[in-house]
Amino acid sequence: MKSWLGVVGLLCVVGCSSDDADDEAKASPYDALYTPAAIATADTAKIDGLWETTLVNGEVTSQARIQFKDGKIQFASRCTGPGYETVTVGVTVSATWADSKITVSDPGGQDQKTSNGPTGKPPLVCVAKLTGPGSTSYSLGDSKLQTLGFSFTKITD
Repeated sequence: MKSWLGVVGLLCVVGCSSDDADDEAKASPYDALYTPAAIATADTAKIDGLWETTLVNGEVTSQARIQFKDGKIQFASRCTGPGYETVTVGVTVSATWADSKITVSDPGGQDQKTSNGPTGKPPLVCVAKLTGPGSTSYSLGDSKLQTLGFSFTKITD
């Protein structure tokens, strides 16, 4: 059985297996994006900063964080479920954002890790993917970042 979640290049898959033991859960440099807690004074009128959205598919939760800072976008996904070790993956791309348009200027990439499930459950495969070059629109309103059909909440500036 396969199920998936998708957001801005994020894909969290349950039901796929990996034969590569090196793919198993390990520390990620993108864990740092999950350290900051939301602050009430974050300026939601500007895109610069750290944003978050959470998707739930059955027992699997995927928390995506995207940071716009210094001409780079860092996009990370943290996936977890009951009996699974939490895994974090991420991708960094060069980009610009202005006038309601995000433009990625390099090819981007993909990061993937697997967390073995409890007995009788398939492994959880967590994937973060941002590809380019290309552009997409965004809007800021009602304290949210709206892009590609999803809504992100501001965490910090």
